[in-house]
Amino acid sequence: MLTMPAAPPLPLTDDQRAALERMSRSTWARHRMVQRAKALLLAADGEANYEIASRAGVSANSVRTRRARFADEGVEGIDKIAPGRPSRLPHWL
Repeated sequence: MLTMPAAPPLPLTDDQRAALERMSRSTWARHRMVQRAKALLLAADGEANYEIASRAGVSANSVRTRRARFADEGVEGIDKIAPGRPSRLPHWL
């Protein structure tokens, strides 16, 4: 059976790890934010993107996107939502 190699572990500072751990245990944060924090912690532990995606219930591409955004923006970017396709509905609806 062919297995995909794991991506290199996501480098985290002690402060970033502490912030992600707090977010991952949060009972007040949005589910999306908690899910992303957990996925990034798994990435920091060296888990493969496909394994993280399976555990988090998201696509592997989402995991790759989150890793890249975290590398660019840090903890502050964890709750950002990328702009999607513009609505085709008229603005008055």
